[in-house]
Amino acid sequence: MNLFSTPISNISGVSDARLVYFQKLGIFSVADMLYYFPKNYENRMNVKTVHELQEEELATVTVRILDISTRRVRQNLTLISLLCEDDTGELKVTFFNQKYLTQKLTVGKTVTLSGKVARRIGYVEMTNPAVQKESPASNFSENYIPRYALTKGLTQGVVQKIAFECLKFAKEHLAETLPMELRKKYHLCELLYALENIHFPKGEEELSAAKKRLAFEELFYLMLGLGKIKLQQKKAMGPKLTNYKIAEEFAEKLPFPLTNAQKRVTREICADFKAGHQMNRLVQGDVGSGKTMVAAMAMLICAQSEYQAVLMAPTEILARQHYEGLKPYLEEFHLSLELLVASMKKKEKDRVISGLATGETSLVIGTHALLYDKVQFHKLGLVITDEQHRFGVKARSVLTEKGENPHCLVMTATPIPRTLALIIYGDLDVSVIDELPQGRTPVKTRIAGEKQRDKVYQFVVKELEKGNQAFVVCPLIEESETMELEDAIRLQEELQTTYLQDYQVGLLHGRMKAEEKDAVMNAFLKGDIQVLVSTTVVEVGVNVPNATVMVIENAERFGLASLHQLRGRVGRSNKQSYCFLNLSDEKARKRLEIMEKTTDGFAISEFDLKNRGPGEFFGIRQHGLPSTVLSRLSYTMETVRAAKQAVEFFLANDPDFQRPENKRIFDAVNRMFSRHHYASQL
Repeated sequence: MNLFSTPISNISGVSDARLVYFQKLGIFSVADMLYYFPKNYENRMNVKTVHELQEEELATVTVRILDISTRRVRQNLTLISLLCEDDTGELKVTFFNQKYLTQKLTVGKTVTLSGKVARRIGYVEMTNPAVQKESPASNFSENYIPRYALTKGLTQGVVQKIAFECLKFAKEHLAETLPMELRKKYHLCELLYALENIHFPKGEEELSAAKKRLAFEELFYLMLGLGKIKLQQKKAMGPKLTNYKIAEEFAEKLPFPLTNAQKRVTREICADFKAGHQMNRLVQGDVGSGKTMVAAMAMLICAQSEYQAVLMAPTEILARQHYEGLKPYLEEFHLSLELLVASMKKKEKDRVISGLATGETSLVIGTHALLYDKVQFHKLGLVITDEQHRFGVKARSVLTEKGENPHCLVMTATPIPRTLALIIYGDLDVSVIDELPQGRTPVKTRIAGEKQRDKVYQFVVKELEKGNQAFVVCPLIEESETMELEDAIRLQEELQTTYLQDYQVGLLHGRMKAEEKDAVMNAFLKGDIQVLVSTTVVEVGVNVPNATVMVIENAERFGLASLHQLRGRVGRSNKQSYCFLNLSDEKARKRLEIMEKTTDGFAISEFDLKNRGPGEFFGIRQHGLPSTVLSRLSYTMETVRAAKQAVEFFLANDPDFQRPENKRIFDAVNRMFSRHHYASQL
């Protein structure tokens, strides 16, 4: 029996009414429930005293009830308040709308409670804790109780019960998916054991074994699917591009020397062009490493070989910047370079689209406007996407389908450790530009607390007095009632009327119309605006050499990768530049100290990898991967390497999944990729 096609409604306890709520969680089948992993667990083995309870932790405590009171706040809200104690202190407990507990809880009774802890001035509190009783999963464990992400209409008890019933059903019908020799080689438990212990672990050791098996399997299927696609792509013939010497001529005309890393990556691209198959390559380079010039040389080779090349950027600002930056260099070779963005007038757009269709235009730089159906190419030979994660795989594929197996080059400044890049971009060959151009002065970074905020803006004023410019970035657009963060609109008004009243302070955020964004950004580029207050819309690509200061408010709200990207907006000239990370929560200082120590994006990403684990990297950005549960599992680099080794062995021995014993693996890979753009390539 296929558990992926067995409806969850077949399970006892899933009524028609409940079915709707389970479907809201994405649970349609028995297998969906089995793979709907708990977000955390109540560890009832580790019972603490009241004195030991820590703020915000999920803890278990055994206490005596000293007093009980019931109060009806309004028609639909009844509060039960308990005052409890153990030998170390008092605990206040509040239950909302659980009147039935008054029959079970009495003064003098000793109870074990599990819930989130809040420490107030003078007392400790729990709200709506679980009163320990026999779990619906008592056959597995009474000590580790799963806690699931819920939707309105479902309780933890209901989801626990259905998970338990699905596991009972799976005992009769679940098929093992990994061959025994693979499980033995990498010391992996059986699938049923893993699913039982991911939902209802008997102990830490069993939970660890379950996570290892399920993480390995997830990575194995993902890398196997992408590896299979890569093999298929290698069979596809790409356009024959021949004029490689033109890249050397281009480099000689530049007013600066290429770095050795730029030269190496250009050679790797040329080798792909010569190989005869379709190129699918990722160029990963830190902020300011010169990826755009490498892309320009690839475009030039393509055009000189009588093919067309396209570069797609995620924003109009970045597209125009690429266009204006490359036009002087490319026009020296008598090539027609055009820009295509949505905000252009219809007459101008039609002219560019016509030139692409006839072949009169060799090179084009644009945005999502390039994806329109009416945009067709005469002879497309090369597709370049800048900051791939801003598009996803589908957008890249739409563009490549406008030609016959055009070469594909993907560029990103997002620093990802190489091992993980090989997984995330598993269908691509990976090149790394790991040098910065000569003459770049490293950005000096400082963490500033609330008391130092005045000094930060006094420093900004000093830089403005020198004729320089500054960015100020904050995480919200408008003020939030629930989160006390610096918002762009309020901050722009505050700075304009206080610290920076003698200067022009502009505002840029994602809700503005494209023409409004362009007008603000152009004013900043020209120097009409001296300080730009912005959300993370400036994170990608914007090049303002005169900007020497980056202030990031509520820096603790950003990941290290985002902070590094934002910092890269300054330090783009030979002027000394500065980045200030303004904190509103001092607890984050230790995590951010790496930003003061290095400007190497790859070193920062490696630090992040060691501290957060590889699983976290899959949830931070859209990389165009199939929908998976990778970000829910915490796993080690050892598991990543083991899965990668297993994939390489598998593809070397049965790349077409011909052996009967590998059919289940093929079905699992197909299932993972079934609703994904890659499905047709497997």
